[in-house]
Amino acid sequence: MAERPAAPRSLLVAAALPIVALGLMVARAEITTRTGRPYRISIDGYDPRDMVRGHYLRYRLRFLSSQDLDHCTAATCCYCLRGPAESEPAVTKVACNETASCDASFPEGQLDHMEQFFIPEDRGYALGQAVRQHSAQLRVRVSAGGGVVIQDLLLDGRPWREVVR
Repeated sequence: MAERPAAPRSLLVAAALPIVALGLMVARAEITTRTGRPYRISIDGYDPRDMVRGHYLRYRLRFLSSQDLDHCTAATCCYCLRGPAESEPAVTKVACNETASCDASFPEGQLDHMEQFFIPEDRGYALGQAVRQHSAQLRVRVSAGGGVVIQDLLLDGRPWREVVR
């Protein structure tokens, strides 16, 4: 039998790179989940599912309705959170270079990750109704570097799985 030639290094690197990148993303989210400052952010539900992207509960972050949208550009804006951990913070929109007095902050680009919550397929309708009928909040953690991770959806202060059965 003829020996197979060794795979070129560039092929091995190209194959390993996505796996390493995915691992780093998971590690970053896990670090934020364990070490980030915890808050509760109020939401208003408006659409139980996004049929194109899967089963996600979509909602509006309540603090966005009171923000001055002309204060800075999206590339330079951050949300400044002030208040004790595990509470609903006071949120203001500031330039990212003005966050020194904030208890926690995150860049405006993080909002893309905060406006939908993955839900089991069989709970979409019930959870959509529950978000409209109860006081709904997200339990989030904000890292020192501005990363945001959603930990859970709360209805009347309790995890959604206890309310929606």
